Amino acid sequence: MDRSIRALLLNKQWSANCHFMVMALLVASLVFLFPNVSVPLLLFAVICLVWCSLFKNNVLKVSRYPFPIVSGVLMALLLSMACENYEIKYVWLYTAPGTELYKKIANLFVGDEGGVLWLAFFLTSYVHRSNLDSDLLKINSGIAAWYVLAVAVINPLSVLSADYSHSQPGGGLNAHLDSVWILFHPPLIFFAYALIINQGAIAVLYIS
Repeated sequence: MDRSIRALLLNKQWSANCHFMVMALLVASLVFLFPNVSVPLLLFAVICLVWCSLFKNNVLKVSRYPFPIVSGVLMALLLSMACENYEIKYVWLYTAPGTELYKKIANLFVGDEGGVLWLAFFLTSYVHRSNLDSDLLKINSGIAAWYVLAVAVINPLSVLSADYSHSQPGGGLNAHLDSVWILFHPPLIFFAYALIINQGAIAVLYIS
């Protein structure tokens, strides 16, 4: 009996992981091809997070959308950096022709847009893993909604305006990103920020 229950739980987990990956890849592909779609998708994620923080019905379905949407947007930005899509303002600012791949990836953390996107990524992951119908889910959803809304407002996948069309890309390249270890340092920093925010939310929950 225990083995059958364990197998059933593993199958459910595998199915959930597959759904997450498929949705994230679909979002990434769509946003990469049509960057302007990122804002409506992020706003939809904000609506889902606000719903989870305010209501109880349909939370099981609604709470599963924000994390793959934010993950897909992050993957689309990374792919745009790797492919040197200079129609995207963030790519134009933080990469240049001939830049090594690890520096392109590292520059995802340099700009304000990339940093807030990473925070939204980690915070929505907490919502994705939270127990349903819990007070912690409501708090995590409310906090994540704020950061996802910030990503939608600053829009890291905004299309380059005509003001930059005659300038060379790479104006914002950071000369300090010469070590491959920069690939690990900033993500861990943003993960620590998100962890502190999450633990602070738990503390407030139990104090109140």
